[in-house]
Amino acid sequence: MTKPGQTYSYNHARAKADALDKKLLATDKRLSGSVLLVHQDGSVVLFNSAFALRFASVWIIVLTEHHGAHVYHSGDLRLLRTFGAGAAIKSVKP
Repeated sequence: MTKPGQTYSYNHARAKADALDKKLLATDKRLSGSVLLVHQDGSVVLFNSAFALRFASVWIIVLTEHHGAHVYHSGDLRLLRTFGAGAAIKSVKP
């Protein structure tokens, strides 16, 4: 977990997302879920065959079966919902 007062940049979160994506197998049961994101501007993104992880308290990493990893700052999101097997958003260590 993040140490008190420690912050991580987008580049650090992106590197973590890429490392997780490289290890991801198509047989991972968490990929049977979906992730819905609504940005502050109202843009909506729905990822099927995906799951979300929280990184360093403020970053959301979405891992997908066919479309790689995506990184979002939680402050930029109005709504984050997960459905299915990967529904619980777990934290990953930096």
